[in-house]
Amino acid sequence: MSDNQPTAEQICKLPKWAQSHIRHLKQDRDRALALLDEYHDDQTKTSIWYEDMVWLDGGNQLVRKYVQNDKVEFDHAGVHLDVRLRHNDRIELSWRPGGGGHALGELSFVPSSYQAARISNPAYTTDEYNRLVALKEASEKRKESA
Repeated sequence: MSDNQPTAEQICKLPKWAQSHIRHLKQDRDRALALLDEYHDDQTKTSIWYEDMVWLDGGNQLVRKYVQNDKVEFDHAGVHLDVRLRHNDRIELSWRPGGGGHALGELSFVPSSYQAARISNPAYTTDEYNRLVALKEASEKRKESA
């Protein structure tokens, strides 16, 4: 608990409505913490997870959240990346231009250090990307009107 909590004596000096409000807030907080614990306890551990800092009980705690699937997808900066677990013996990566309906450009897979690489979409720089999106939209409009 945080050190700046009011004492029981301080709470007793407050009006009844404030005491009731504080009591309900504490009950809501305790219920939320119990639900969060239940959520984490119910999760089946898998080979895919992410970690997140969560503010709990007056401080940050690192919480591991498991993904209940064998596939994770990322769509960022003009790159769509699929990561799949296959047959318990390998991880497969596949990528394509991302960005929803404006998937443009050729992707670059560039080794960046030992057993690490960078996937990027050079067409995703703001000026070039906007130019290519405008060209694609104009092309689609021409097709629709034809």
